[in-house]
Amino acid sequence: MPTTKDDIRDGLRRSFSVYATRQGRAYRMLGGRLAILKQNAALARISEEEFAELSKEEMERAAQRMEARQQDFHPVTAVPAVEEVTG
Repeated sequence: MPTTKDDIRDGLRRSFSVYATRQGRAYRMLGGRLAILKQNAALARISEEEFAELSKEEMERAAQRMEARQQDFHPVTAVPAVEEVTG
């Protein structure tokens, strides 16, 4: 069965839509976990500035791991950031 440019575009649109939806869910889950950790940090008398610095350090490490593995997960094309897909 021949595939047209419109078929390919539709497949790409659906794939990126699923990707963006999953990223949105992941962001909400992360937000909830960070809110709980921030409350726990306050109970442990960790300042907001120190919590922010710890969060930044860990996010940078996670981002480096994700970027390093991106080629393994998406060998055909780099996956754009969600902002690029939805913006």
